[in-house]
Amino acid sequence: MTEPHDPVTRLLATLEEPEPPRQLRERSLAQAQAVWARPPAADRWSRLWHSRSLQLAWAATVVVLVAANVALRVGPQTRPRTVASAPASRDQAGFKELQAIVELPRVRPEYAGIDAPWGRATRPRSSNLTTQHHDMEDKS
Repeated sequence: MTEPHDPVTRLLATLEEPEPPRQLRERSLAQAQAVWARPPAADRWSRLWHSRSLQLAWAATVVVLVAANVALRVGPQTRPRTVASAPASRDQAGFKELQAIVELPRVRPEYAGIDAPWGRATRPRSSNLTTQHHDMEDKS
């Protein structure tokens, strides 16, 4: 076998690993047994869950909320009238106008039909139309 020629390698090869203390195993096992014998420590959430004061606070909160709900339902049914401000009424009027413009009329069979006589669409038979529809002659 060949010996390493590097002096650092020879120096490191002569060093031995230190041995662990003789009582290390006995001390480790004794401490582990002592910890195992202790009851487990309660974590923060377990302590909060079993806290008597927090349970009472929760119950009081539920009672207050139920009482407020009952009081609001049983209380006077009249609400004070609020006068709409001028800008709010203008906005509402503008909204109604916009809604009337945007709404699409329902498709009804009497408005237009494929099977109309002479191949033309028929006009609506409603009397409340604001514009007059005149039949135009076919110029073709």
